[in-house]
Amino acid sequence: MISTNISGLNFKFTPNQVKETSESLINLKLKLNNSVAELPQEKCNFKSVLGTLSSNDNEQEVHFTSLTFLHSVSGDKALRDVSSQVEETISAFDIDQSMRTDLYTRVKYAAAKNETLEKEDKRLLEKTLLDFKRNGLDLDEKSQEKFKANQKKISELSIKFDKNTAEDKTFVLFTKSELEGLDDDFLAGLDKEVSDGVEKYKVTMKYPDLLPVMKKAKRSETRKILQTANDGKCVENVQLFVDTLKLRKENAVLLGYKNHNQFKLEPKMAKTEEAAFSFLESLKGKLKPIAQKELEVLKELKKNECLENGQEFDNIIQSWDYNYYSNMLLEKKYQVDHEKIREYFPMEKVTETIFKLYENVLNVKFKITKDKWQVWHPDVTAIEVYELNDEFLGLFYLDLYPRLQPGYEKADNSRNFPIAAMVSNFKKPTSDKPSLLNHNEVVTFYHELGHVMHNICSKTKWARFHGTAVERDFVEAPSQMLENWCWETVVLKKLSSHYKTGESLPDDLIKRLVDSKKVGVGLANLRQIFFGSFDLEMHSTEFKDPTVTWERLRREVSLIPMIPSTVPFATFGHLMHGYDSGYYGYLWSEVFSADMYYSRFEKEDSILEGKKAGMDYRTWILKPGGSIDGMDMLKGFLGREPNDDAFLKTLQ
Repeated sequence: MISTNISGLNFKFTPNQVKETSESLINLKLKLNNSVAELPQEKCNFKSVLGTLSSNDNEQEVHFTSLTFLHSVSGDKALRDVSSQVEETISAFDIDQSMRTDLYTRVKYAAAKNETLEKEDKRLLEKTLLDFKRNGLDLDEKSQEKFKANQKKISELSIKFDKNTAEDKTFVLFTKSELEGLDDDFLAGLDKEVSDGVEKYKVTMKYPDLLPVMKKAKRSETRKILQTANDGKCVENVQLFVDTLKLRKENAVLLGYKNHNQFKLEPKMAKTEEAAFSFLESLKGKLKPIAQKELEVLKELKKNECLENGQEFDNIIQSWDYNYYSNMLLEKKYQVDHEKIREYFPMEKVTETIFKLYENVLNVKFKITKDKWQVWHPDVTAIEVYELNDEFLGLFYLDLYPRLQPGYEKADNSRNFPIAAMVSNFKKPTSDKPSLLNHNEVVTFYHELGHVMHNICSKTKWARFHGTAVERDFVEAPSQMLENWCWETVVLKKLSSHYKTGESLPDDLIKRLVDSKKVGVGLANLRQIFFGSFDLEMHSTEFKDPTVTWERLRREVSLIPMIPSTVPFATFGHLMHGYDSGYYGYLWSEVFSADMYYSRFEKEDSILEGKKAGMDYRTWILKPGGSIDGMDMLKGFLGREPNDDAFLKTLQ
């Protein structure tokens, strides 16, 4: 029987206390790791090795996250700075400990005992062994040194890539007439320069400059010049990217994998590059007919505009045309006024309704508390979460203007309850107007609270597997599934209340908003498949020229040609930062989130009341955290193998 053990977190640290506490925790962990590393072989078993190390990790994570969370929320700059430094120190320490051969040897001794273990304990053992192997600890000394040197070089290349991208100064000068279609407010925000005796506007490649011009500039030549400049920037990153690809492959081969894809996908839900490639290829074939119809609509808009302006129509949607005609379609057909919609979503009403919806769907109760729990700012609200029978589940903080503490089972069988936080940057209320959210922000609120509830509703023995600690290509799926509520008419009616009149969102505005979601979905998703395919092809066994590959896939997959002599992938930072061999995951989780929502909640009429679907969702998807495979969770919740039928249906 697990007893209740409830305690909040301490946020009243001074900078010196943060530093001293972190040093003390690191020394304690080092001492414990050293004691395990000295165990003789005959005394190594699951309890003495994995149990000792992981129980300590359970306790330590609680304290470490209290210290490192402060750099995100504290109003004291000195405290934020020390918290950031401590996070770097802890990260470096953990990396160093993960490379200890003596600890790996003890884990292998424990594994060799072949004890009968509970499922979660067995998974912990398997994952720990795999972590050490993937860190190169099975390699001989010479190969290990090569592996480490390559890792260091990859990190250096990534930093250079980022630096080049961040410091890029590319810009284009345009006259006011060349920027026809842009409003005066936008133009007023641009710097000006005199060129050839003419005053011109300076348009940089930063998104606040770039996107409005690509969406609004009426002159095709203006958009072409700007798109060409943007796609051709940071050419020095090409070699950095190629060098990174080669080093990644070299390290994968050193570890015994055929390529980087096989190495990166092994611990993920997809597991193999064949599964990832197959997923993208199958989806591509089903999306192409939808995208081709959308392309014809855009071509018709372009054709009509060319006729009006007496220009020749080339029957092609170029890369500099896509945003412009997509935006034209939205404005002409749907006329969604997002600022008008914002007036119907005051923060207080949205928060109250979202809480009620979560309570109903997940079969839980929220209790807002005052002065009971320590908070880092007076604006922060602490909310306790209970089962319907009043059993305590956990606590979360709402700071509207990361997980703090995992849940786990303590050595005495008491339960350390999870603590989470949702930290946002919504607009503050003014003297005459409450905080008002646009619809995208409402969706974000719903999504992020989903991550919070994943942590609150999770119950695992080991903190390593708690809550959102699932496979990386599954981590967004539960919250993406919850986003669907924000597009249901009945939910939008409940969420909305005009801040002046109290009226809910009118039916015509709801219809235009919901219909606009489907505009260009075929082309947009093919674009994601293009990015995912490029990523996987670049990290496959055979080296491929990135420029040639990008051009081919743009033409074959996204249906929109690449501008010759440009290098758009030179700023594709995702592949230098954790999404390598993983970009497919964006669509992977979207597909499975749609399957969960439409196959259970919508089908069983459980949108407003969770009923069985809500409890099954908690039992199969939220409660296990990462203690079982994501695919097994999905099969349990759906009662079958997942598929893309529901996802494709949403695009029709």
